[in-house]
Amino acid sequence: MAETDQVTITQALARSRLYLLLATAFRYPDSRVKAALLEGPLLDDAEAAATLLSAEEQSVLRPLLTALRAAVRGATPEALEEGFVQSLGHLESGECPPYETRYGPGHIFQQTQEISDIAGFYRAFGLQMAEAAVERPDHIAIEFEFLHFLTYKEAYALRHHGEESAEICRTGQRTFLREHPGRWVPLFARLLARRAGGGFYAALADLAVLWVATECRRLGVTPPLIQDGELRQTDLEPEGAGFTCGAGECGARELDELTGSREQPAL
Repeated sequence: MAETDQVTITQALARSRLYLLLATAFRYPDSRVKAALLEGPLLDDAEAAATLLSAEEQSVLRPLLTALRAAVRGATPEALEEGFVQSLGHLESGECPPYETRYGPGHIFQQTQEISDIAGFYRAFGLQMAEAAVERPDHIAIEFEFLHFLTYKEAYALRHHGEESAEICRTGQRTFLREHPGRWVPLFARLLARRAGGGFYAALADLAVLWVATECRRLGVTPPLIQDGELRQTDLEPEGAGFTCGAGECGARELDELTGSREQPAL
């Protein structure tokens, strides 16, 4: 295998690990998520992964990962749950909803078609909605989990199938970032940081917006950003629909071979 291919594989796995951190941290902090954040190696592994990226990417990620670690170190399981409820709400925050289809111009009843379009991305890469999942396809954690899957799949494709298969995964990342998280996550993160007022979820918001911008630069995409004031109001309760890609354990195992870090269980 060419040296350049090995670098690409290593960095794709590292990016996958960072997406896994975000996908986990934006979920409701039930006992499993709390354990992953407060007791498990999730943050250690993300910090190890960041060291495998470019020097420029490391320099911008390091202080944000350090801030997130400091916020985790000062949090208890009860404080983590309280912070989530305060910032994002039990069902859906009116000030910083974590659902893509609450952002952008247009009528609220366009949500159904937009959610269908997002789910179509998942199906195109062989992912189905999990019956037991509690989130919609447009939830920020689900979108980050999809990118966790795609970056891992890129590394796997390059190692086992070649550049052509890997490029299909990169094209999926570019298109999905440009049409989905790249558009709305910057506004969501600003609103979340304002709402949280400090602590873990403010630090998480800063990391999310920085990482999305970093990935957009890496992939050469410039999403049309949703602007302040383009937040749709709704009294509708979100439907329960989500998916689990199952790539977390495999991606962690591959990256562990490169970094020596501990294995992170799948979501």
